[in-house]
Amino acid sequence: MQKQDGDVKNRYLQYALRILLFAAIGLGAAMVILLIAAALISGGVLPLDSAYVCSVVACLCGAFGAGFLTSRAFKNRGLILGVVAGAAFFVLLIIAGLIVYARAWPQTGGVPMFAASLLGGAGGGVALSFIKKK
Repeated sequence: MQKQDGDVKNRYLQYALRILLFAAIGLGAAMVILLIAAALISGGVLPLDSAYVCSVVACLCGAFGAGFLTSRAFKNRGLILGVVAGAAFFVLLIIAGLIVYARAWPQTGGVPMFAASLLGGAGGGVALSFIKKK
C-alpha cells in the first residue's frame, strides 16, 4: 500500500511541476507579445489607449500556450488541465507583479486578466482535442 501512495504522490508532483513549467513558458511568451506591443505603441502604429487591451490579449495568448502545452504533455483531461494551467499562469503573473510593482492585485483591470488567464488556458486545453480529431 505504501508503494501505491508514493506513486500517486510522484504522479501529482510531476503534474504540478510540468504545469508550472508550461505556465512559465506561457508567461515568457506573454512578455514577448507585450514587448512587441510596446514597440508598436511607441512607434506610433498603435494608439496609447490600446495598451491595456494589448496586455489582456498577451495574457490570453500566454495562458492559451500554457494550456495547450499542458494538455499536449498529459494527453488527457484537456479542459481541466488547461484551466489549471491558466490559473498557474495567473499566479505567476501575480508573483511577477509583486516583484516589480510591490502590489498583488491591480486596482483596475484585475478581473479581466484573471478571466483571460482561465479562458485562455481552457481554450488551449480544448484546442488540442480539435487538432487531434482532424
